[in-house]
Amino acid sequence: MENFYGRLLLLGLSACAVQCFTGHPWWPHDAGRGARGARGVRSAWGGLTPQQRRTPGGGAQHLAEFLFETAQLTPCRYVVNGLAIVEATADLRAGRAEISVQRSPKGRSVLQMRSLDGSFQLKLDADAISTIELQDSEDTAPGLMRFVDAQGRRHLTLLMLGEDVDARFQIMLGRWTSKVMLK
Repeated sequence: MENFYGRLLLLGLSACAVQCFTGHPWWPHDAGRGARGARGVRSAWGGLTPQQRRTPGGGAQHLAEFLFETAQLTPCRYVVNGLAIVEATADLRAGRAEISVQRSPKGRSVLQMRSLDGSFQLKLDADAISTIELQDSEDTAPGLMRFVDAQGRRHLTLLMLGEDVDARFQIMLGRWTSKVMLK
């Protein structure tokens, strides 16, 4: 992988944080979570039926499914919104994404999506995000998705990248609809 991710971006936000860096994976052991490939763990994501995708609710599990399916389709730019804005681009197609949902010490669901080589990591307070909006309009860039809380505040903006972004975005619209209700 190119050294594009060579910068360390670390932003502590109340709702989410993104960390991107190059080199060896930052955590020494994936105890309890497992890993993929040579370390022998399969992905638990990507198994929802069309009816399950379109049913309101699902919370952190549906959020993880949505991010997994998007990561499998196309490279994406992840923009963390909060007190500051942090952007990172990652190509996690072909099974290069590892997603887990864990409980924080305060009992909140924390979704973590990372690349297998450790060059990209995204953490979200999954309990805070209530809606995913897939925006398909003339006013926005193609492939724009916003992850918002109940008050309408953006926690994450995801922008699909690539030459075939319109087709990939239509796939996500067909699978999930334009407004995914997580609660």
